Amino acid sequence: MRSTDHRTKWTAPQRIWEGCAGDLQCVIQLQSGRIILPLCYDADRNWSRRGEGFDAFDYVGMYNCTVIYSDDDGKTWEKSKSILKTTTPTNDSIGAVEPVLVQLLDGRVWMLIRTQNGRFLESYSADGSVWSPPQPTSILSSDSPGAFIRLPDKRLVLMWNNCQRYPYAQGSRQVLHAAISADDGKTWRGRREILRNPYRNEPPPPRGDHGVAYPYPVLAHDGRIIYTLWVESGQGRTSESFDPDWLLE
Repeated sequence: MRSTDHRTKWTAPQRIWEGCAGDLQCVIQLQSGRIILPLCYDADRNWSRRGEGFDAFDYVGMYNCTVIYSDDDGKTWEKSKSILKTTTPTNDSIGAVEPVLVQLLDGRVWMLIRTQNGRFLESYSADGSVWSPPQPTSILSSDSPGAFIRLPDKRLVLMWNNCQRYPYAQGSRQVLHAAISADDGKTWRGRREILRNPYRNEPPPPRGDHGVAYPYPVLAHDGRIIYTLWVESGQGRTSESFDPDWLLE
């Protein structure tokens, strides 16, 4: 939808993609003006339909990642021909899901992908349409998505659950972390705990996601990072904040 009159009026919804998608975690606009929406989608893959080639002999999960992009401020959209996937512990694992993006200072676009293998995958693109084959990173993760935010001084902040997943959401989504990079993600400092699940010592709920995960950050006028969580134990939702310089103290 597109807004007019200071977002008081909206056009009718326009379909830009069709399929069974996972959770949408970010959308970015490049310096060129191109808008990129990363997504994961159900590949209709199971034990009897594992795919061809290497996929037929390994587990690659139920979901793939790709992006759709627009060069006319969202009026029309194209789907990337790049299909990004990962090996998985079992055939019914989710696979490559919930990617997030950031444009690096050299113009490339960096994608981090949630996996069930204990660490993020990464892929790079020169223009946001064609992507490199995903490779494992050194960033441990708990089978949860991350979040990027760029500071005014060009430093990069990453928020994620720097934990392992055993058992589910106990030791994996109970703590949210953040780290800061002054060299565009080559090295990270801080890696501090920024939030703990206040219900971590109580029995988990009988069903559903819980813990503290799926951060969505924005930058406040005073330089603090404000974020909400899609997954949060307890009733309702909260907004949290921290000073990125605190990561280096």
